[in-house]
Amino acid sequence: FISLFINFSFQRYNNINIQSTKMAKHGMHLCCHITYSMMLLLSAVFLTVAAAVPFWLYQDGAGTTGDPSPACGIFTYCDTTHDLNCDIQYYGTSVDSFPSSNIRNTAALLIVAAIICWLSAIVSLMSCCFCYSCTKWQVFPLGLSVVFVVATILLFAYSLTSWSSNSATSNPDFVKCNCGADIKAFSIGDQCKYGYGSYLVIASAVIVTLTAFLSCKIKSMDIEKGLYE
Repeated sequence: FISLFINFSFQRYNNINIQSTKMAKHGMHLCCHITYSMMLLLSAVFLTVAAAVPFWLYQDGAGTTGDPSPACGIFTYCDTTHDLNCDIQYYGTSVDSFPSSNIRNTAALLIVAAIICWLSAIVSLMSCCFCYSCTKWQVFPLGLSVVFVVATILLFAYSLTSWSSNSATSNPDFVKCNCGADIKAFSIGDQCKYGYGSYLVIASAVIVTLTAFLSCKIKSMDIEKGLYE
């Protein structure tokens, strides 16, 4: 009986080991997956930083020594444009504490996109070593994340009038940047300029789009290797 038990255990171990070896990712397959995971992680970090920083737009003259011109983002603002001297503050703690409803919606889209990217990045890192078939479930969420990031960019550009001189006068508690009367949807005007917070979101849009296409490639490689059987 003991001999039979030992033989059965040994055969079971060999079967599991063979199956694990078959399922594991190697070579180009593994390199593509690691690249995919790193791109997801990078896009998630970019979106998180963009949400936290107030440097989505600056008033004209920003960047000069001693310039007190404020910088504004979708969640935060500061009275000076210099990172080291910037006292970052939130607009408020309620859902109404935004320069406008469009900026609030922009913030919501950005948060959803960041959450999808973080979850996808974590799952993709897991599936490098185990849960090999998990990649197939990421194709649709990543496509959805692309939509959310692009929508964030477009809605932010459409909402630039939230920082017009009229808005600053009528809503001084939350509109901390005055970009003048010339600012309009999709046109920042002459009194403000874009900051690196905006560029981080654009970079994330490019990376997430490339990652979504790469996820389709990895899925086809997984199917070819038989990971979904």
